[in-house]
Amino acid sequence: MRLFELEPGGYTPKHSHDWPHINWIAGGEGTLYLDGREHAIKAGDYAYVPNNAPHQFKAAENSPLSFICIVPEEGDV
Repeated sequence: MRLFELEPGGYTPKHSHDWPHINWIAGGEGTLYLDGREHAIKAGDYAYVPNNAPHQFKAAENSPLSFICIVPEEGDV
């Protein structure tokens, strides 16, 4: 389990990996790119990202975004 914090307008790289993960949005708002499209996310939401699925988290331009990411042991790198 780890906490990610993005500044307003910040984002993670678009990437994929061999393990799935579960995410809980702890604060702010933004989007999650998954399944080839953008999904709006906000504090209190959760998202499941399957293994090998390209994904990216982006904070809204006017809001930071924080989320907890839970991965299996093999994803703890």
